[in-house]
Amino acid sequence: LKMQRKGAVNIDEILDLLAIRILLKNPIDCYKVLGIIHLNFKPIVSRFKDYIALPKENGYKTIHTTIFDESSVYEVQIRTFDMHMGAEYGNSAHWKYKAGGVDVDNEEHHEGMRWLQNFKYHDSDLKNDPKEFYELA
Repeated sequence: LKMQRKGAVNIDEILDLLAIRILLKNPIDCYKVLGIIHLNFKPIVSRFKDYIALPKENGYKTIHTTIFDESSVYEVQIRTFDMHMGAEYGNSAHWKYKAGGVDVDNEEHHEGMRWLQNFKYHDSDLKNDPKEFYELA
């Protein structure tokens, strides 16, 4: 932040230099860890996103927060192992990794299938904006 005050660097250029990803067993633990982090570091409120409470349309779930101390800015992602599989390998990847195959009676499988069935791409809706399409997909 000293560098920003001196005009040497725009803060947007340094926010993603240091990143930490924390993987946990369940969503409750994600919020507990978030509380511990925010009690010990200063959060940048404008950079906080709770995609667990409000998932993206593609099913992406993670808590994003950006924190800082005297010397550094850190982007922190907090998610469960299941959320990590979905984020890293696609909307349906976590269906397979536990049992080695798709469990068609699994609620997550049905949720993913509903998302795929409801997914519609219309040029007029997205105004031919590839970034908006990417965010949706």
